[in-house]
Amino acid sequence: MIQKIKRFDRPTLKILRDELKETLGQLSKKHDLKIKVGSMSYQEHEVDVKINILIEGQKSHTENILESFANAMELDLSRIVNRNGKAYSLVDYKPKSRVWEFVVQDNKTGKQVLMKRETILEMFGRENA
Repeated sequence: MIQKIKRFDRPTLKILRDELKETLGQLSKKHDLKIKVGSMSYQEHEVDVKINILIEGQKSHTENILESFANAMELDLSRIVNRNGKAYSLVDYKPKSRVWEFVVQDNKTGKQVLMKRETILEMFGRENA
């Protein structure tokens, strides 16, 4: 718990992020929502926080875009690909990104990695099954 914040810096934002996650976690359970604290940018006396709220069980905008792209590019979203000793699933698409468009997730650790379109076609293309 932070006493009283005099100014914002990285260590303070880390504590603040953890407290926000905890508080929003309670709110998400109460209202059956999926709440994610995103990027935080700050000045000495001000913080901007990106918060994404989704109704539980619904698909996000980027998930819908990913499905559309997967159909158009003939990608298999259900495929789990083993690469470098890790099992990856295709989980997200970054529509504003020009190069690192796709996000895959390590199924064991949950760590997410950005990948290029060529790599995704190679890994998740239906013809590469």
